[in-house]
Amino acid sequence: MAVFDVIAGSDPADPVTSPAQDRRPVSYLASLDKNGLMGARVGVLRQLLTGPYPEPDADPEIVKLFEAALADMKKQGAEIVEGIRVAEIDDIPASALGGCNRFKHDLKAYLAHLGPDAPMKSLDDILASQKFHPSVEKALLASQAASDLLPDQNPKCQEVAEVERRPWTAQDWTWLFIPRGIFRRG
Repeated sequence: MAVFDVIAGSDPADPVTSPAQDRRPVSYLASLDKNGLMGARVGVLRQLLTGPYPEPDADPEIVKLFEAALADMKKQGAEIVEGIRVAEIDDIPASALGGCNRFKHDLKAYLAHLGPDAPMKSLDDILASQKFHPSVEKALLASQAASDLLPDQNPKCQEVAEVERRPWTAQDWTWLFIPRGIFRRG
């Protein structure tokens, strides 16, 4: 947990992290409680893995780790609640999920920030170099194929942002566990 004290939070150079600005605790270590999961209801959101727009190539190793984490939480006293759905996720059009890929834009800004001596200047350079782990190749290619519009000018990004601003439908859970993280209600 100590590593979160160093790396967690927002980065002024990365707009995707701005929501973390006011949510970071003074120290994550203070949040640890060996009995913290005892009696907690953990809602499991498998929706992004199973549909309506599933991640078609969910990494089997990630799925295995996801399942192991659920088993660990259950051993620590959590009640695992399956079948959780967030209706608003289904409202995100499939075209918007594929069309609002900020990575190419954000990477371009980051590489420019590194200056003229940076060994890579673009996503094209990275792809041509083949200096990346094979597990991320599909994601890099998808990012390369994404729109060249800036995210604030891309209507598909605006659709996704609108859905993200809507309040989630009330469910009976304390924590929500999804393949990308854990969210505490309230």
